[in-house]
Amino acid sequence: MSRPSIIPLLKKDHKEVNALFKEALATSDNAGDKRTQLFSQINEALTLHTRFEEENVYPLLLEQRKTKEDTLEAEEEHAQIKHLLSDIAETASDDERWKPKIMVLAEDVHHHVKEEEKAGGLFEELKKAVDDETLAALAEQFQASKNAAVS
Repeated sequence: MSRPSIIPLLKKDHKEVNALFKEALATSDNAGDKRTQLFSQINEALTLHTRFEEENVYPLLLEQRKTKEDTLEAEEEHAQIKHLLSDIAETASDDERWKPKIMVLAEDVHHHVKEEEKAGGLFEELKKAVDDETLAALAEQFQASKNAAVS
């Protein structure tokens, strides 16, 4: 039986964060506690996900001439996402600007996910760049980092 690959785990993370965005965008200005809880989950998920990709996945793609430019772009998208997360963290959850900021973050993340998951995207290139053993090892590392964040 083959071992799990990192790619389905990252895609699952993408879906989970998208669901959190939908829930957050459905809140009203007077749902401060709910917004705070949802943003905390979004922030934690994106922070863990981006850190893992930057430390473990992107270095493998930066080594490949074919994927270097796309990987550098992905790193810049991560920087933008981190900036937005920081900005939202400083915005009161009942502020009328909270939801528009979440919308911009959701749009940026959606674009980033599309770039990673599309045909010929970074995930497909990662599959070509490394062997199944490496993909499985990355999956184990990712799961361990998620488990450590929970405990």
